[in-house]
Amino acid sequence: MTTKRNGLRRRRRKRLLWRARQCIFILACLMLVLALGSGIINFFRFHGASSAEKQVLKHTNQYPDELVELLKENEETEQFVADYSKYGNKHFKISLKSDYQEGEIPYLCQWDKRWGYEKYNNSYLAIKGSAPTCLSMVSVGLTGDLNANPLAIAQYIEENGYLTSKKEESSSFMTEGAEYFDVQGTEINVTKETMTTALEANQPLIAQVKKGDFTKDKEHYIVIYDKDKKGNFKVHDPNSLQNSEKTWDFDTLEKQITHLWAYTVL
Repeated sequence: MTTKRNGLRRRRRKRLLWRARQCIFILACLMLVLALGSGIINFFRFHGASSAEKQVLKHTNQYPDELVELLKENEETEQFVADYSKYGNKHFKISLKSDYQEGEIPYLCQWDKRWGYEKYNNSYLAIKGSAPTCLSMVSVGLTGDLNANPLAIAQYIEENGYLTSKKEESSSFMTEGAEYFDVQGTEINVTKETMTTALEANQPLIAQVKKGDFTKDKEHYIVIYDKDKKGNFKVHDPNSLQNSEKTWDFDTLEKQITHLWAYTVL
């Protein structure tokens, strides 16, 4: 009888041991699947990404959400966003000497590290600073005043009530506000003839554009500063070097321009 009981106990222990081994095996398999799954997810998540982009995507908690979204929307900003950890709290002494060349409208970028990390309009100048950056290009190009940098203009807009209740630059800033920086803005009709006439008179243009080639949703500004031999327009887009390297035909621009101003020196 005792032998029989001992045999039953041994069989039970074997069954328990077998079940325990099964559980351990299943748990190990699940851990392996999770590890591989994470690796596969990261592979597809970071595949093709530059080292700067990987740095941001791996450590998104170290970057402001707005800048992470900026990177997702505009891959050109990857190095700027990645450099937030180095320069985000630094206030640069801004010099435009290297940007300025007499007789030309300089290209300035709203996400330049010299001013892009500065706060503006409840965000960053890199994100919402197209209007002050455009006026800076025009003012510096026409007057040679190197103090009219994007940050100085952004601060002037905020301090003098040129932001609307919707947190957008008011149209009056593009005319009367611009006079503080020694340029006069006049709103003109969006026609090929008026645009060409203004440019031939050395009057650069600032255009407010809607959703399209230059912006996905929010209000945006660009500078139109010349034409090429084919009659296409040359543009300085403060949010895109790639857009600025292209030329644009009138029909494409006309569909997207909501307001247009021509500028002269006061």
